Amino acid sequence: MGIDLHDILCPLCSNQSEDVEHTFLKCSWAESLWTRISQWWNIPTPNFESILGIFEWLDKCRETELTKEIMKTTIIANINLIWDHRNGVIFDKKEISIDLAFVCLQEQVAFWIDVTSA
Repeated sequence: MGIDLHDILCPLCSNQSEDVEHTFLKCSWAESLWTRISQWWNIPTPNFESILGIFEWLDKCRETELTKEIMKTTIIANINLIWDHRNGVIFDKKEISIDLAFVCLQEQVAFWIDVTSA
């Protein structure tokens, strides 16, 4: 009896063992979402090494406080979306496309901005 390698591989890409950095930053599925966000924001795609690194990068951004708050909301929503998708793949055997995930992310960010600015 040994360890089933499928149990330790990333459920989204099956290319590497699952850990925090891989799941949220390095997995090809997650990387595709970060790339879409960068295109949406019209910035080069940063190469983050850690979740903390994302927020350190954000602190150093030369943007207005409002823009940084929107970026922070987007980052948090994206991390949540990646986690929800991961769990959907594991527990419900349900995958969604990057295109659909990105639309959901944009809608969630717009909703959060609308609710917090009301």
